[in-house]
This record gives sequence, C-alpha cells and structure tokens, in this order.
Amino acid sequence: MGKHSKTSAKNHFTDKQAFTWAEHEVNGRTLIVPDTANAYGDEVSAARMSEDYVGAKTGDNEAATAAGESARDQFNMDTEARLMAIKAQQYYSQYASMGVLAITDNTGKITGVKVLLRHIDPETQHETYTDRFISMEDLEAAKAAMPRG
Repeated sequence: MGKHSKTSAKNHFTDKQAFTWAEHEVNGRTLIVPDTANAYGDEVSAARMSEDYVGAKTGDNEAATAAGESARDQFNMDTEARLMAIKAQQYYSQYASMGVLAITDNTGKITGVKVLLRHIDPETQHETYTDRFISMEDLEAAKAAMPRG
C-alpha cells in the first residue's frame, strides 16, 4: 500500500453533515426524522426511515412514499443554514415587534396613541422602525364602524 498525501488527485475526501433531519407535514402535524453522520448518514437510509416513521404514524402508504421523496430532497440541503435561520427566528421572536404608547395633553387626557412597529430584514438583520400617530377621534370612528356581534 502506498502512502498518499491529501493533495493527491486519487484521493477524494468528503465530510458528512454532522446532523440532518427531514420534516414532514402529515394530517396537520409536523413529523421530524433526525439522522446523524454517526448513524446511517446517507440519503437512501434517511428516505427509508422517513417512510417507515410516517407510515407507522399514519398508516397511509401514499403519505409514506411522499415523505420518502421529501426526505431525499431535504437531505442535501444545507443544515447549518437551516439551523441558523431557526435560531434567528427564535431570537427575534423574543422581542416585541410592536409597541403602543398613550399620548396625553397637559391635563392628562389621552389625545391619541402612537404605534411603533419594528421590522427586521432576515437577510441583513437590519432593523427599521415605523411609527404612526392615531388620534382619539380616529380610534372612536374605527370603533363605531366595527360590526357588533
């Protein structure tokens, strides 16, 4: 056996993703089938596990076949990017995206409300704020226009 360096054209090194999963929507529920590089770690096994799991939970062969095809599609997705998107969503959901402030005059009577809205661009993580003032007359008109039920 000869010794090959990493720069040899005969060697091909690939790294498996540390963790993958496949998500399946079945009967209004989300079923998740995890897989790691230490387990099976290949596309065919992930598809078969998904088919078996969804078939066992639903008893529907068509749903199981669709889950297997979905798992094949999801297997080669970038798992790190999916995890970062989920973590970003969890982080931004902890903070309020809207605030309401009551505006008063010198006597303490409420003259309106100020609504502050926050929007975060998921691509750039850039925050923009928008505020709107709504007078009490506009609020009362909107309340009167609402259907009573």
